[in-house]
Amino acid sequence: MDLIQASFVLFLSYFFTLKLSKYFKVDAKIISLVFILKTVISISYLYFSKNLDNDAIGYFDNAFVSNFENTRSFTGTGLIFFITKFIRQYFNLNIFSMTFLFAFIGNIGTLALASNIKTFTRDIKGPLKVLSELVIFFPTLNLWISAIGKDSISFACINLTIYALININSRLNFLFISSVLFALVRPFIGVILFFALTLSIISKADISKSKKIFFGLFSFSSLTTFNLFNQNKFARLDIFDFDFDALSTWIGYFAEKMSYGNFAINLNEMSFPYKIFSFMFRPLFFDIRTFYGLLMSIENLILLTLFLFLVLRFFKFIKAKTFNFTPLSIFLTVYLFLSWTMYSLIVANLGTANRYKIMLLPALVCLSLILKNDSNSLSNREYIE
Repeated sequence: MDLIQASFVLFLSYFFTLKLSKYFKVDAKIISLVFILKTVISISYLYFSKNLDNDAIGYFDNAFVSNFENTRSFTGTGLIFFITKFIRQYFNLNIFSMTFLFAFIGNIGTLALASNIKTFTRDIKGPLKVLSELVIFFPTLNLWISAIGKDSISFACINLTIYALININSRLNFLFISSVLFALVRPFIGVILFFALTLSIISKADISKSKKIFFGLFSFSSLTTFNLFNQNKFARLDIFDFDFDALSTWIGYFAEKMSYGNFAINLNEMSFPYKIFSFMFRPLFFDIRTFYGLLMSIENLILLTLFLFLVLRFFKFIKAKTFNFTPLSIFLTVYLFLSWTMYSLIVANLGTANRYKIMLLPALVCLSLILKNDSNSLSNREYIE
């Protein structure tokens, strides 16, 4: 019975993935290959981790445990427990079916990312186009967004947010839903997301004055709401009344908490630039200890190449004085810079960094592609309407 149920959920997932590929105008053959990869990874992950203490198994196994059953939080971990409990209680899904359901959410993120990459590579040929298109096939990326947990939802939401900002006038609904859901799943980064959205929409969005005022108020009120939540949860972390001592204490606490495991690193011995580099681009080949480390290093080499394209192009724009921000480029720059900086200061494990940076990877890829286009691409209405 479990096999029949899981097969049915998998079939439905594939059916709706193909339907959505038409909406996002993504090649069905490519998405089918990614779907197969995700399915193989999902099944393998469940098989090898069934006796391990990890988040995906924990969300499923502990959905009805009293400690979690009474949790009233509808953000972060509490939200995932609520979703898992609700689905198990009313639909009686087994762990494979539940995994395929979360993998489908990850598929939505993959479709949106593939669509965004397709948009930004229309005028690009050569290695940058090829490397960016390889991102959706990253094995470790597909591992995290195929498991039960926050990652599939946050990955889908950040890609849908970028997708909405490409044509904000006709995709405001996407922007509302994806931004709020992202902040509910990842409240701390949600504050950064709404801060970046507020700056980008109010300052540069080419939309009607009424829409700009409405969305500006929505973004600012959301920013205030999630800032209040984080202030209560993380002890005096308030962006409107900043306390560097509280921030330093918080950074030290989480850096210590994450400094264990096979890929642990000592942030205290690193300079700030090296922390920035390590979070996004390590492990590289000199860090390899396991097969999983090899996979991460190959992916990181591709990300590093994309980042070098971004940096070189950025300095070219600065030198030529043709750098002209749009809502999308403002959002990507602010969101990527702040999120990258904060995670670099607290994530003292390269394996954990590999998981967290899936929320940043789409911004890095898309910003690299925008900057690679000609000097007018940052203000080109072909991309931002």
